Amino acid sequence: MGNEKLTTLARRLRPFLTAQVAALISGGAVTEGPDIDLVTISGGVQVGRGGDTILLFDSAGSPVAEYAATGAGLTAALAAATSGDIVFLPAANITGGPWTVASGVFLTGMGEDSQITGTVTNNGILGFIRINGNITNNNTMRFTRVDVSSGDGVTQSLSAGVIDSCYITHHSGAANYGVSLTGGNMQRSLILHTGGASSGVLINGADASAFHCHITGAAHGAVVKTTNLVFNCTFVCSYETPDGSGCIHDAGTARMSNCSFHGNVNAIGIELTAGNITLTDCTWEAITGANYITYGTGDRGAYSVEDYHATDIEAAALTRHNPLPGAAGGIPYSDGTNWTRVALTSYLGVRSDTTITAGTTTLDATNDIVYCNAVGGAITVNLPAAASSDGRAYTIKKIDSSAYTVTIDGNASELIDGVQTQVISYQWTSVTIHCDGTGWYII
Repeated sequence: MGNEKLTTLARRLRPFLTAQVAALISGGAVTEGPDIDLVTISGGVQVGRGGDTILLFDSAGSPVAEYAATGAGLTAALAAATSGDIVFLPAANITGGPWTVASGVFLTGMGEDSQITGTVTNNGILGFIRINGNITNNNTMRFTRVDVSSGDGVTQSLSAGVIDSCYITHHSGAANYGVSLTGGNMQRSLILHTGGASSGVLINGADASAFHCHITGAAHGAVVKTTNLVFNCTFVCSYETPDGSGCIHDAGTARMSNCSFHGNVNAIGIELTAGNITLTDCTWEAITGANYITYGTGDRGAYSVEDYHATDIEAAALTRHNPLPGAAGGIPYSDGTNWTRVALTSYLGVRSDTTITAGTTTLDATNDIVYCNAVGGAITVNLPAAASSDGRAYTIKKIDSSAYTVTIDGNASELIDGVQTQVISYQWTSVTIHCDGTGWYII
């Protein structure tokens, strides 16, 4: 119903803007405001900017009543409105409150020129107005400008809540947020927090989602705990705090995709201190002198990252950055039981090679062709467990002329063509073996 109200508002007002306005004027029901609000043109009379009354329309767009542009007048208009009605504000600043917008009622106006100063609980639809005060949003707010100096700017906890195409500024220096999002979704909105102790947005709810938003905060761009999904959002730490991060995740389970994180001087792009999080196709940066991403303790989930540099990632974070063993930057590969990473060359039909010069080496998914130079002593090549190597093949070749041998040894009691070990004694001799998931075979 919110979209319907927004898209049909002009049509519903059209009867009022023509012949019905003339009838109301002639009956004395509508008077001019301090500026030009009633304009006679060819075809009838229309309402222009500058009116000084609050107008109530029914669900068909027909005028019902007018009220003084005061706090008491707005209270009376909202009390009289029922589901489907429209309360239209003039170009004025109405102070007072608190006000409650009932379910199904559309409170709208002339954009930022139509202002409310006071707190609002919205169970209906807000649009095309400016609110200088705190909002509890339980339904829909679109194209709304919000400016707050204390407390959380907008609080949304219900799954039905929608914050869409809004501009929210928050100036509190206390530990408050521009938006406290614990339910529903926020999309296509700009949130700017300029206080000194908190962040632009708190996202903490199993069904809380944010899409296509730009979020700036003083301490952190955002505090993210539990989420449904955060997609294509930008998180920025403002320049007012010298050590804030673009985003901090400190509890819960979160999913973030296609997001960018920008930390301030001596700060970090994204700070992960606890909880479980999955980042997919995200980028991060710090202005200078800092790690782009840092970790505390706990499980980090899986990470797929675009455009990062290892020297900009805290050492502990780098360890956890790619949780899959195998070739750094390799392609995830599953043998049906375990995941690892294998070199890209394996997928391109180009075989990679490794040279062993002494001692004992255990092969893994990063190996393919193994050259053994035993001039310095005998070499033992241990094979990985067959259960985690189904489909894998190795080619092992002795390239030196010394008397030292190369021994290929199966894992534990696993066999190679029915025996525990295969020995290569002569230069230029090679063995290619393949695993079927239970043992190894020479091919």
